[in-house]
Amino acid sequence: MFRQLLNGTKWTSLWVLSLVFLIGTISACQPLFPQSSAVPLSTVPCGATGDRVLFRGQARADGQGQALLYVGDHDRLYAIDGQRGRVLWCRRLVSTDSEEESISPDFAALRRSGHSLYSGTDEGRLVALDADSGQVRWVAENYDFFGNEDWEAPTVDEQRQLIYGVDSSIGFYAVGSTDGKMRWQQNLSQGLPAKSQVLPRLLPKVSGNVAVAAVSVYTRAGSNSENLLLLGVEAQTGKRLWEHLWPLGKNLRLQEPLKAEQGVIGLLIDGKGLLGIRVTDGKLLWEIQLQGTSYSRLVGAAEGVFYLQIEAGKNPQLWAVKAASGRVLWKVIAEEGGGLWTAVDRQTLYLTGEDGGLEALEVGSGHKLWRQQIAANAGHDWMPMSQPVVEGNTVYVLTSGLEANGPYVLHAVDRVSGKVEWEMTFGERGYWIVPVLGA
Repeated sequence: MFRQLLNGTKWTSLWVLSLVFLIGTISACQPLFPQSSAVPLSTVPCGATGDRVLFRGQARADGQGQALLYVGDHDRLYAIDGQRGRVLWCRRLVSTDSEEESISPDFAALRRSGHSLYSGTDEGRLVALDADSGQVRWVAENYDFFGNEDWEAPTVDEQRQLIYGVDSSIGFYAVGSTDGKMRWQQNLSQGLPAKSQVLPRLLPKVSGNVAVAAVSVYTRAGSNSENLLLLGVEAQTGKRLWEHLWPLGKNLRLQEPLKAEQGVIGLLIDGKGLLGIRVTDGKLLWEIQLQGTSYSRLVGAAEGVFYLQIEAGKNPQLWAVKAASGRVLWKVIAEEGGGLWTAVDRQTLYLTGEDGGLEALEVGSGHKLWRQQIAANAGHDWMPMSQPVVEGNTVYVLTSGLEANGPYVLHAVDRVSGKVEWEMTFGERGYWIVPVLGA
């Protein structure tokens, strides 16, 4: 009898332990940011508001296929056939958990991957949509990389179906791109002195099998001395591979954004220079000193080259820096004013700024091929422009008017000649600092 009772107790204990393990396993696969059955965001047809689109110019009627573009006009998302210059559909983003129907979040930077479209919102959420219909698939909370003009599109790892993020309370993490559920997370405060303050400001990047986060750390309360924490993890599992904590000093600041190119992380430290860091072990490969510059920013990375904007004196410059060695390949005077955006296609670098112009440079030499003033700006006022998007034989750029007070206008420009083919105007006025254009 006692043996039977003992055996029963043993099996009961094993059953309880198995249940606890099962619950823990299930919990580990739940969304990183708790999601209820009621998704807090959805999209609905734009209705009459989606009809406020004006078209001017001549589209390519004989074009093959579609150059599928996405334009975020505040809370509205347009899918555009860029080849033919027509709107395929329009969906409006609405909050389903708000008592006030008038409260609608705005789309931020967009990234397409297969049949999915990922976007941040101005209220700090990450939303996944069906790229073909614009319907919401899932929503994650606390995705806060959209507080200034330097926000970027989400870091989507198509090979592993992951999206990487970093948050002061959650840490360095990856969620599944198909469901928004947590795959792994790393505590950023691990190994740091007690009461250290971690302030993420840069979107993580992935290169090869390594994902890298760079965050600012203040190790003492009230201290103005910033430290740089670099953390490299195995992209698939989140396993820590290496980490470095570097003191920056009082006058040095981490500069957005972080770039990754062919196994090298490009990291700009304001007041110091551009660093090239090997992603496999975090080793510093090279450094370019940039003292005496009033402004510097990494504006692009492609085909083994970092593109660096430098302002020192009257003439702003664009530098091409080889990622593997840190060698400066060429320097040119940048005709575009303000913060630059770049896109590389084939052997051409396309460049936009904040004065309404689009410029094409030869990748190998920096030689100017052409420049086109695609938006009128007689007074040289501030005019926000999107990063160029190249699809087929056309370059697309979205502008939002002088001082960001005009309507959003999508410009289609011939990639070889620089000739404006057509323009599409959305709504009446815009106020978003960086126009939202994706492909």
